[in-house]
Amino acid sequence: MRHTSLGEEQRCGPLIPPNRSSRPIRSLPTELLSRIFQLGVVENFYENVQDPKIKVNQARDEPRQIALGNVDDRGTAGDEGSIRMGVDEGTEDVNLADDVEHIGRPSSDVHLLLQLFLILVSHVCQHWRNLAISTPSLWTSISISPISRPPYQHLAIFLTRSKCLRLDIRIRLGSQERGVRRKIESTLSMAETKLLFSLLVVHVHRWRSIDVGAVSNQQMHAFLEAVCDSTVTAAPQLVLLALSASDDRAFRSLITASSFTPFGGSIPSLSSITLGRVLVDWNQGWICAASRLTTLELWGHSDNMSPSWDELVTILRGAPALERLVLQESGPPGAPPTITIQLVKLKHLSLSFQSQVCACGLLRMLYMPAVRSLYIAFLWKSYTEFFACATAPPPISALSSIEEPPRSLLHGIETIEVMCPFYGAEDVESLYDELENVTWLVISMDDFWWENSGCAFVLPLLPRAVEEDDGAVRPRLPRLKTLSVIYATTDIHLLVLRYVVQRRRAAGFPIRSVDVKSTCELEEEDAAWFVANLETFAFSRLDAGE
Repeated sequence: MRHTSLGEEQRCGPLIPPNRSSRPIRSLPTELLSRIFQLGVVENFYENVQDPKIKVNQARDEPRQIALGNVDDRGTAGDEGSIRMGVDEGTEDVNLADDVEHIGRPSSDVHLLLQLFLILVSHVCQHWRNLAISTPSLWTSISISPISRPPYQHLAIFLTRSKCLRLDIRIRLGSQERGVRRKIESTLSMAETKLLFSLLVVHVHRWRSIDVGAVSNQQMHAFLEAVCDSTVTAAPQLVLLALSASDDRAFRSLITASSFTPFGGSIPSLSSITLGRVLVDWNQGWICAASRLTTLELWGHSDNMSPSWDELVTILRGAPALERLVLQESGPPGAPPTITIQLVKLKHLSLSFQSQVCACGLLRMLYMPAVRSLYIAFLWKSYTEFFACATAPPPISALSSIEEPPRSLLHGIETIEVMCPFYGAEDVESLYDELENVTWLVISMDDFWWENSGCAFVLPLLPRAVEEDDGAVRPRLPRLKTLSVIYATTDIHLLVLRYVVQRRRAAGFPIRSVDVKSTCELEEEDAAWFVANLETFAFSRLDAGE
């Protein structure tokens, strides 16, 4: 193999390959090289950007060297940090140095970093450029962050290079960082927002997913106006629709959208809907007759903005394939109907921060034999009625066509996360008694509730005597293998956790994996004990404000 001399390297520069007659990599077909480029570069890049504050700063100077250096004879370096190269349609003029400076901020969007990285490597040499442009699947994931600004050069590049492939679009129109001044500085203006949507809506026929996070009513209205325009008659390939408003208290008012009909009401492929503080007309066909819907998430709706019981019933009956239902601070007000809806494919149910009347009404109304994952988070003083509903057999009307023996909702659960400040061990024991098949338990709550009732969640996991078995011992949750504890704030809780792990192992019901996220320090002796007595142990130190 011929080695390049130092003089030749200096003449060529780092970005211009030496003049060789044979480069074996060029003998590979472009299709194969494109695939290698996609898998080797993009996926490796995702793996390496684990900590944006570290990795982004490392990447900050390196692209500048490329941006300011020479390129091959098909591209020329213009002003500082600017590379100008022709593309299939029009001309690119990308100020990479400015973009890299933006990326170095702590609020950086890793998705945007990846996009600029892809543009950057396509400017290294003509060969890499051909590979990048010949791989349209590299350019189908588009991310717009608050630091993006007109004329949205990277967006135009992605829209062009993705050819006719479907697009996954993620938009964040404002910063979620604390502080009003910082939020205003990192928020797109209305003119910038409307220009952005006008560029994207032209390609609505290619949208596969659209995820928009707004921080003001005006921003969300601008999006809805764009997709409800008379020229937008359908979104034939749209699978995921996610619209949400900021959870900052300065922008907690709901986005009113009941007068809009998005995409002409025609979204035939829609399978996932997420609406956070965004109001729609719950009676429109795209949501109340979404036969392909597998995920429905509603959060942040007050009583007068949530769908009524009749509207929710229509939505759920129109979604027989539903697999994931999430209702957070959202649910119908008033008395629930005495009917039964069969959601036989539902696998995950999440209920949080509703009234007990609403939550119990849902449990009585829904027949969900396939649910295996449950998340509950409530702030009630009594859970008696909820446990009665969760442990009751399904309605008789649902059993008429079901041959399997009736089982309660809790009996079939395999994974459960509990974020409820129970006021006594009796409530916890009532819950655990029904969780015969749970293999993964997540206990999560804030510092105050851990200080007052944290042990009440852990101690009931101890083995207990069973009189009818002549003194034999068995614990609640006999199949439990993984225990996750979040916000355990004192050393006492870790000692109790050690005791439970030890006793269950001695009784023949071992916990194999423990994951603790805590604001307290982990002593070396505790860490060594958990590592020695578990197959897997993970500990994460949380800041007091997390």
